[in-house]
Amino acid sequence: MDPLTPSPATSTPARHGWRIALTGAVMLVLAAGIFLGISLPTHPHSSAAGTPSQAVTGCPSSAAAPANPPAPNETIQEADGNRTTQANVGDIVSVNLPSSSQFHWTYQTAPLTGLQLLSPAGYYDAAHQACVWNFKVNGAGQNVLAFVRQPTCAKGKLCSPIEIYFRFALVVR
Repeated sequence: MDPLTPSPATSTPARHGWRIALTGAVMLVLAAGIFLGISLPTHPHSSAAGTPSQAVTGCPSSAAAPANPPAPNETIQEADGNRTTQANVGDIVSVNLPSSSQFHWTYQTAPLTGLQLLSPAGYYDAAHQACVWNFKVNGAGQNVLAFVRQPTCAKGKLCSPIEIYFRFALVVR
């Protein structure tokens, strides 16, 4: 036997040691991911009679869409994040964000200047497949309407904690 070639008995731990360390590291990462996935909040599954649940729509309100919702003068959508919407006193401004079972929306309440959030807020509109917030314009001013989109994480499933913020500028003349 060549003196530079280790015997099979001594080479096995050295050759397989990195595999054991790698396997341990992978198991640690998986365990941490599973723990984080389980600890993330799940979205509520409540619903009003006849309306899809919040888990299906991603809308924060389980209230049914109003029978006669106010006709909006201005509609803000997800793609409008880079523009300023203008409205007049007396207008109805509607924010329509896409509904999905993969994520859910949260409205970030802030002091509003000349705006009144109408109820129900964040209801599901089946015709547009959107979560809807309506605002009544009562006075002039500038506002930023902010919403957060978060993944809907099922208990026991690995899920990304990424939050996406949408801010819409609204100027009332």
